[in-house]
Amino acid sequence: MNYFPKYDGNIHPDEWINNIQKYYSLWPNKVGLAFIEVAKLLVDTTIIKLPAEINDLEKLRDIYASDSEFNSNVLWKIIKNKSPDNNYSCTTKTDVRLQHKISGQLLGISYYYNHGYHYYKSPSSDHTEVSCGGDDDYTWNFKLSKLENYEGYVKSNDIVNLSIKKSYNTKGRTQDGQVEYLRCHDVQFTIGNDTFQEVVCHNEKLGIEEWCIELIRQAN
Repeated sequence: MNYFPKYDGNIHPDEWINNIQKYYSLWPNKVGLAFIEVAKLLVDTTIIKLPAEINDLEKLRDIYASDSEFNSNVLWKIIKNKSPDNNYSCTTKTDVRLQHKISGQLLGISYYYNHGYHYYKSPSSDHTEVSCGGDDDYTWNFKLSKLENYEGYVKSNDIVNLSIKKSYNTKGRTQDGQVEYLRCHDVQFTIGNDTFQEVVCHNEKLGIEEWCIELIRQAN
């Protein structure tokens, strides 16, 4: 069994389980164990302690997820903008909405009217504020940052840029709105005991606008 790496929390649980399932047909004659038992043996016990009563994949997946950085609060649903019920094979030509799994809110930007239309600004910079519940503009476009191994659609571990087109300028609605990129910067802030890192949108020179899609799969 040493031909497959142990689970160490550095890969999403679903992806790891899917990977080892590909080898399931090779295991019965060699190790004489059911798949769930083999999967449990491949856990790095120095970081995860498994209870004895784990007897199915769903329980095992839950244990993996609870002991790693992957939790429901960091998951996003990619929804095709023109076809909400067809959420798969997302390409770089697809306009999408990004829905936070826990809150159900869409990631976007918002505007207000005060002697003209203006977009809300970040409290820590002059960049466009991004929020869950930014319900004015929430249509994003993927662009592959690196084209190596590009297969025509977005997949796990792809590095992408995310851009959004503003639907308003100071005079009103426009078809030629400014395109801005989703950016993460070094400014951090705290709420209670939790520390957060702000994301904004901007139209300046690209710098730290690369995002890694750690896991992408079709929603059930």
